[in-house]
Amino acid sequence: MKIDISEILNRETTHIDINFEGNVEGLENPINGYFFPENVSFRGALIRVKNLLNLSGKINFQFDTNCYRCLQNIHGDMTIDVNENVYNAATVKPGDDVFTYEGNYLDLDVILKNYIILNLPMKEVCSPECKGLCPKCGKNLNKGKCDCDDDMYINPQMEVLKQLNLNDNE
Repeated sequence: MKIDISEILNRETTHIDINFEGNVEGLENPINGYFFPENVSFRGALIRVKNLLNLSGKINFQFDTNCYRCLQNIHGDMTIDVNENVYNAATVKPGDDVFTYEGNYLDLDVILKNYIILNLPMKEVCSPECKGLCPKCGKNLNKGKCDCDDDMYINPQMEVLKQLNLNDNE
């Protein structure tokens, strides 16, 4: 979504209220196993502070992903605080890691997408008590104990290490 910021740039006003709800460009496809089935909402303001703009507010969105331990589907929602300075692209040096605007428009999608991606957890679990899957048979251990032997599971690639006698000090 592009926001017309000409009122702020021409010093007709010092701030613009932003109430956005819709799709954010770049979130149509899954990102790191997260799907975004609903619209993203942003409530906040763009404020002119001397020669730069400050965007502040809250992003709210819903997501679907799989539990890291048991692969069960998780539907969740998240709220992220935003407080970001936005600079005129003409005044920024190449390679500077800042958000910019060009002309009389600010591309809000770029800022929202970056905030969402950077704030997603690396691993999501359905509950802190999640037992995961049995490494032998793959049964979801949250739904009951499996019928596998209680012998310690050994990865077949590491089974050769059982032949080593680590108690010998020869």
